[in-house]
Amino acid sequence: MRILFRLAGLAALSLAGACCCSSTEPEGVRELAVIDYDDDGQPRITVPATARAGEPFTAVVVTRASGCVDAETDLSVSGATADITPYYIRLPPEGRTCPDGPSSRTREVVVRFAAPGQATVRVRGLRDESADTVVITRTVMVQPAS
Repeated sequence: MRILFRLAGLAALSLAGACCCSSTEPEGVRELAVIDYDDDGQPRITVPATARAGEPFTAVVVTRASGCVDAETDLSVSGATADITPYYIRLPPEGRTCPDGPSSRTREVVVRFAAPGQATVRVRGLRDESADTVVITRTVMVQPAS
């Protein structure tokens, strides 16, 4: 069974910081988001090492962009694999106050695996603005339900 969720705005996706989000489709151009990296060159993606079967857990993905953008994140779960794909919606600047420089956006995505065993969370995004796509994987050991 394959489940696909589109998380947009504050209704289904918790975002840290200010957001000019709505529950309707954004009006701009949708593009793959740039994954943010820490000072040691590691992607800013956090997934718990363990989870319980059937219980939700939160994966955190930090992305960055500049200009007028809104955020959207797709989540697809199939068996023991969850695919997270963050997007930015490039909005026209007319009538908006847009940040001058790059800013980070924290996306909290709720994931649930049905069965115990080793599971994989894959995050697809851009390495940087050069449009090099990366897929970053994290492993979660899913324990039997209590």
